Formats: sequence, C-alpha cells, structure tokens
Amino acid sequence: MGLTLKSVGLDYIYSLENEDPQLISLRELAAKLENGVFYDVSLLAALVAYRLRGTGELYWSDLAKTHEFTPSSPFDIVENFLVSRRELAIRGKLARLEKLRKANFSVMENFVEYKNDPKKLYDRISGALNGGGEKTLSFAIKIFYYSVLAKENQRIALPYSIPIPVDSRVIKVSQAIGLINAECSEQNKISEAWNLISRISNIQPLHIDSYIWLKLYKVMHQGATIKS
Repeated sequence: MGLTLKSVGLDYIYSLENEDPQLISLRELAAKLENGVFYDVSLLAALVAYRLRGTGELYWSDLAKTHEFTPSSPFDIVENFLVSRRELAIRGKLARLEKLRKANFSVMENFVEYKNDPKKLYDRISGALNGGGEKTLSFAIKIFYYSVLAKENQRIALPYSIPIPVDSRVIKVSQAIGLINAECSEQNKISEAWNLISRISNIQPLHIDSYIWLKLYKVMHQGATIKS
C-alpha cells in the first residue's frame, strides 16, 4: 500500500480532496461567516464530531445550511447547532465545548503560527482538553486544513506527526486490504500501520485519510475503481 500511494502521488489525493463533500460544505460555510468566526466554528464543530446522528457528510452539510448565526460567539453557534440537530451524546459534547470555552480557546489567538505549524494547534487543543479525544483532535486538524483551503484557497503543510483519526470506516478499510487481521480493531495498532505507510509513501497521514475515505472506502462499498 505504501508503494501504491507513492505511485498515486499527492496531486491525485489533492484532486480527491477537492471533491470531498466536507470541503464543499466548508466552502459554503466560509461564504457566510467572517474569518475569525468561521475558523473557530469549523474547528469547534470538528472537535465534537463523534457519535453523530447520521453521516459526517450530512453533519457538515447541515452546519453549512444553518441560517441563524446569532449569537455571534462560535461556542454558542456550535452549541445551538448541536441542540437543534438533537445530537447524540450531547452532554459530553457540550461539556467539551465548555472546557474549551473556559480555556479561552480560539484558533485566531495564534492563527499564522498555527497555519505554519498545525502541530502547535494540535498541542494547544490537547492541553485545553487535558489530553482527551485524540481521534477528534486529528480530525480537527484535518478540518483546519480544509477550512484554510475553503476560505483562502491555500493548502497548508500537514505534519507527519499527526496520525489519521481511526474511525469505523478506517477500521473496515484496514481489515479489507489486509493491513490488519479481520478481528483487530485496536486504534493504536491501526494508526501505527498507517504511519508506516505514510513513511514509505512520503505522504502525510491526514492526506492518506482522505484517500481512505474518498477512494478505498468507495471501492469497498460503491463499486468504484482505483485510478493511479
């Protein structure tokens, strides 16, 4: 798989990312909100994007189609969105938002620094959450990358040190291609396997996550074919 990804190349993954429904929804959201509010809303929404009511694609589509963005606080916007959507596990999600609010978290506090080194943003959020929610932390950095692309049409450099967020789709793909055995669902082992593939292919894990979601998963469930 590492050599396959190396031959496919990052430019092909970029083309897949451009068609990602999540990015398309973020472009729609970016057109509605000013920079500071948009970046915080998208990141906060990513940090509570677990145990969703429906697919992740629908989650971001619903957020983008929100018509009411008052009050202007990003925390209140995301909280109201979760409540109106009647999200699952809402108490834990609201508690996570409150923890970030008390930490005075905002991606705009060091926006340029975070763009230049997203690992610093990862560490800042991890500190605010006391090291919890590793999977959603990785996903949040991917959404930050997508948000900058949506708002500024700029691709920031993703670090190799941030692993892919191991969710059910990643587990299924990993099992299907023989990366792990069919009984394995341990996130650490799966993450380590994809980190090795990242080193072989010279492609950052979060870009590989896009390839998993937008190509390999479709091959498994929608009869698509892999193009190199």
